[in-house]
Amino acid sequence: MTPEDVSIDAGGDHVLQCTTTDPTHIVEWEKDGTKIAYTEMLHKVPMTDNLLIREAIGIDSGRYTCVVYTFDRIRIAEAHAELFVEPAEETQEGK
Repeated sequence: MTPEDVSIDAGGDHVLQCTTTDPTHIVEWEKDGTKIAYTEMLHKVPMTDNLLIREAIGIDSGRYTCVVYTFDRIRIAEAHAELFVEPAEETQEGK
């Protein structure tokens, strides 16, 4: 499965999906052409190659790329998805 373009609400979670059929292949993620440094808020889902974006904020918007490498680090495939984080709705107190 390849990642798909999506818009999500600020503060929401989203999983970008990516799989390879060959267990010897390595999957890594890039955002806007730069390898992602995984954090608690942006990490690979355990036992999969999917990317979890937690509590999304505006700077999470961008072009995500699922990159597949051989064991020898040869880039053999990639798939792209655009993620747009919708701004949080303003609440009007007292109205």
